Amino acid sequence: MNIDYYMSEAKKEALRAKITDWRIGAVMVRGGKIIGRGFNRYSAKSQMFAKKYNIDIFSLHAEMACIESCDNVENAILFVSGIKKNGRRVFCRPCKHCMKIIKLLPIKAVYYETKNGVEAIFFERK
Repeated sequence: MNIDYYMSEAKKEALRAKITDWRIGAVMVRGGKIIGRGFNRYSAKSQMFAKKYNIDIFSLHAEMACIESCDNVENAILFVSGIKKNGRRVFCRPCKHCMKIIKLLPIKAVYYETKNGVEAIFFERK
């Protein structure tokens, strides 16, 4: 698995976000293939996530947009990257709302960018 490649693809998604100083992007990977993409933005779809998962959000987070773009996330890995408008890296650990959703789904792991590199969270699924 080429973590650097998938993180660079997530960063490309982040560059599509224009609404905030914290531009975040995500890609979902299964079997070496990107199966979903997303970036943070204002969207009516955020209310769908808010109601479905009982969370309080006002914008569609990159992780949510990526999940929404996938037909099936079983055994998939989520990669999250970000960039500030000034070009600096962003700490991209999923927020508590995104983690709530991720934990409910059959996602295997989340790799996210930090100021010093990449970290991961692995989930044991039965």
